[in-house]
Amino acid sequence: DTFWQRVRQANPAWADADVEGSVAALEVTDTKAIARALRSGLTWDLPGLVGAVQVPVLVVAARQEGANPGQGGSALVGPDRDAVRRLVGEDRFVEVSGGHSLHRAQPDRMVEIISGFAASLSSG
Repeated sequence: DTFWQRVRQANPAWADADVEGSVAALEVTDTKAIARALRSGLTWDLPGLVGAVQVPVLVVAARQEGANPGQGGSALVGPDRDAVRRLVGEDRFVEVSGGHSLHRAQPDRMVEIISGFAASLSSG
């Protein structure tokens, strides 16, 4: 209950079901497996992965107020962020204020963004 309240306070825009889902997911998280992956130097080449995709790509990236210019509020930072933006194009790289769970914090905005992307595919 205490953790549920902490998640609720940190994310006032989330629906109660999203708070519940977040808490439930943490309860079943394999923390040892995550720690092993992080200690092993978990890396990936996101620009390479995005560049290999053969279909249109939409990237919705977190932007937090006060973040360093060009860095944003997500794990997609620095040269990788710039490279992904170039790969998908300015019209398909959308920054939204928030953090990791944009879909929970701003569901209406996410529907708007995704609907616009889908419409661009059907009109093009």
